[in-house]
Amino acid sequence: MRFIWCGRLILGLLGISVTTRLPAQLSAAAGIGALAEQRATDVWQRSPTLRPTLRYDTPWSQFGMDGLATRTSDGLRMDRGLANAAVAPPPFGPFRVSATAQAERLAPAFIDPRTSFTLETSLSTKLGAGGFWIGVAAERVHGVDSVPATPLLRVGGWRRFGGAIITVTSGSHAMRLGGNGASFHDVLVRDSLVTDTGVVWLTTSKTQRVPPVPSRLRRWSDLEVRGSWSYGRAAFDAAAGTRRGLDSLRHAAWARMGTAIELTPRLSITAGVGREPNRIVLGLPPARYLRLGLRVAPAALVRPMLPTTVRASAARFAVRSADSGYYVVAIQVPRARTVELSGDFDAWTPISLQQVRPGMWEVSLHLAPGTYRMNVRVDGDRWTAPPGTPTIADEFNGTVGLVVIR
Repeated sequence: MRFIWCGRLILGLLGISVTTRLPAQLSAAAGIGALAEQRATDVWQRSPTLRPTLRYDTPWSQFGMDGLATRTSDGLRMDRGLANAAVAPPPFGPFRVSATAQAERLAPAFIDPRTSFTLETSLSTKLGAGGFWIGVAAERVHGVDSVPATPLLRVGGWRRFGGAIITVTSGSHAMRLGGNGASFHDVLVRDSLVTDTGVVWLTTSKTQRVPPVPSRLRRWSDLEVRGSWSYGRAAFDAAAGTRRGLDSLRHAAWARMGTAIELTPRLSITAGVGREPNRIVLGLPPARYLRLGLRVAPAALVRPMLPTTVRASAARFAVRSADSGYYVVAIQVPRARTVELSGDFDAWTPISLQQVRPGMWEVSLHLAPGTYRMNVRVDGDRWTAPPGTPTIADEFNGTVGLVVIR
């Protein structure tokens, strides 16, 4: 029932997004590289990799597909496939509701293929350059009893420091562990029989039933801190997390770090190192890994996505002169999907900016010298004054920024 309820909510929110005319962007990327990985044994496995990615963004929704294929002696093998959808309609006051759905399939050579499904709804609020969210989720793994009796709790928060974003997330999980069904097996039984000639020992076979052992519903939570920042042409992402011990599984801790260094606007060197925890629900053991590769991608797909509940905001705003009366409006927004600009220079018609490099969005406008009123909207959130500009009240009980063109 929970999956039906969450599915209906996502479809309803998706209907709002689709029936509204919104600026949209379709992005595709591909990466080639090498992966060295150590799982469950002391042996490092090395293999070439291919990673295709496809994403479709609008201010109020996002759809994506991502895969990881490795080359083996039998050819190219798709080890991981991920499909996700997120819908976040316009906020009401400081709050915003979002809904996400995700399907992930893991099929590495050392475990049986498994597919997990996750549905989540969240309520988020912004507080200055940060905010927090709370949500409920449901998880299910195909062929595995992992559905808890109650919804799973998800909470988190974020804070922007200039061009960097720090997020803290905590998510609960549940799964039935242990347990066996009833079984039958034959045992040899020795018995005696008294006859006229004495005692005779007889050996017979007898079928015994071993009663079933019920499984137990076990719950646990993962806590993770993640940071994302840029320096020149390099973008960095780092994360560290922990999980308490569970039955025979020991306490787990993990850390990872990745970087993407821009060579051209479409080509980047990517690298990563880290330790991943065991994924209990999917039966995946812990791993250490090293990866290095080249990625052909637009700026939108150079770096991994943040949770949909993290509501990005503009960090810096600038206007510079171009040729023949044109000016370039540049807005720095870390990890945004879409950025829009509106103002009295075009009767407040929203204009979509293009991401020219990770976190930097630009648009070229023909403007005459004078003072203009402008507002910025990120990921379909509320319209706000550009950062660093003087603000005045508008006729709709809001605020706008004043931008002077000389």
